Amino acid sequence: MFSVKNSPVRDEITAALNAWKLASKKFENAKGDEVRFASLEVEAAKQRYIFLLSKKRVEAGIGASSNQ
Repeated sequence: MFSVKNSPVRDEITAALNAWKLASKKFENAKGDEVRFASLEVEAAKQRYIFLLSKKRVEAGIGASSNQ
């Protein structure tokens, strides 16, 4: 992974990952009508995490077009 020591971006990425994990746990325990909402929450948390990782890669100059 890229180096982001004690930065707000690292904290935000860590928080997003934790939110995804928490949403996944909620989904596993959801019953009835809660399942649909929980699945949307999991997907939203996952997309936020992926977005933040992509944003950090762009900022760090790491991307698909990089030949390093």
